[in-house]
Amino acid sequence: MKQKGLITFTERLYELRGNRSQEQFAKFLGISRPSLGSYENGNRVPNAQILKKISEKCGVSTDYLLGLSDYKQKETEAITAQDMGLTENCAKILQGIKGDDNVYAKIISAMVENEYFPSFALDLDNYLYIVRKSEENIADDNMFEVEVKGNTVREARFYATDSFSSLLSQMAPEPDFKRLENEAWERWKEEHGKHKENSR
Repeated sequence: MKQKGLITFTERLYELRGNRSQEQFAKFLGISRPSLGSYENGNRVPNAQILKKISEKCGVSTDYLLGLSDYKQKETEAITAQDMGLTENCAKILQGIKGDDNVYAKIISAMVENEYFPSFALDLDNYLYIVRKSEENIADDNMFEVEVKGNTVREARFYATDSFSSLLSQMAPEPDFKRLENEAWERWKEEHGKHKENSR
């Protein structure tokens, strides 16, 4: 029976190989194809020198390969709240809600990793800036119509909302209700047909 650490190593090695053939990946790593095959099958464990070579060639830490960390880069695991520019209060809140099944952490990760996030962040930052500047210059004017950097508060809010909508639709695309309705209808017809046959 294979040990958990070995299983993790073989899975991660196979994942790093991707669509390449064993021959191609072995050549890339600078090891023989039979050796790579035995590592992937869990029949052999690479020595420290080979492990270091795989780590360097694939740009991942040895801890990740051995299942000691879920972070591919050791540096990433050690990033602090200060490195990320988070406020102390934000760091405390995130620390308090961390966990494998924590919905907040999953949502934050999904948002930040999404391709639309930079655009949303910039539009939101612009909106907040314009709101602050409009409050300073409001005088007798309607705050929503005060123009800052070529945008009114109303326009800036529209852009931020639109960006968030794009981000949300990418994170959780709207279900294909027509397809789901058709599938439900087909299931109902199939079940209805079975009942008719059984009643004969």
